[in-house]
Amino acid sequence: MCERHFYINLCTQLRLTTHLFTNTSLKLVTSEYDQLNTAIDDLGTSIGSTLDEQKHELERTHAEELRKVQVSVDELTKEKIQLQDSIATNERANQLETERDWYKKEALHLDETLEKENAKMKELASKLESSQQEVTWLKGQVDKLTKEGGVSDATAGESCLDETKGDAKAEQDGRDTAEAKTE
Repeated sequence: MCERHFYINLCTQLRLTTHLFTNTSLKLVTSEYDQLNTAIDDLGTSIGSTLDEQKHELERTHAEELRKVQVSVDELTKEKIQLQDSIATNERANQLETERDWYKKEALHLDETLEKENAKMKELASKLESSQQEVTWLKGQVDKLTKEGGVSDATAGESCLDETKGDAKAEQDGRDTAEAKTE
């Protein structure tokens, strides 16, 4: 029984010691627990405010980047429109140049045709003048012969016509040769 008594005694002492330690320890643990909770709350609040600040900073930075991207997109859109307008203008300019070249070619062709026609007209005018001079000369010859008398009008007209036919034929042959050279 001794052993049992020893154990009972030991248990009683332990209970008293535990009770003393428990009250003091419990107060100490509770106090440190409260301090720990306060520190955790302060840390949570500090972390929360830091996270809020970082979140606001990130949102502001993100919004600024989005604005920059939008500005860049707007500038590129304007540049694209300008390039499309430039291409359309270039296409229209090319079309106008093609039309201009055609009109220039046509104008040169018409100038050449006009020059040829003017040359022909001058030649015909020259022939007309020459023919009028021949007619005037022939009339003068006919008048001269009729004044001299003695030659009948019919004979004078025939002889003059024979002379002028020969002269006219020689003159025409000379013109034909000159025409062939100019062409």
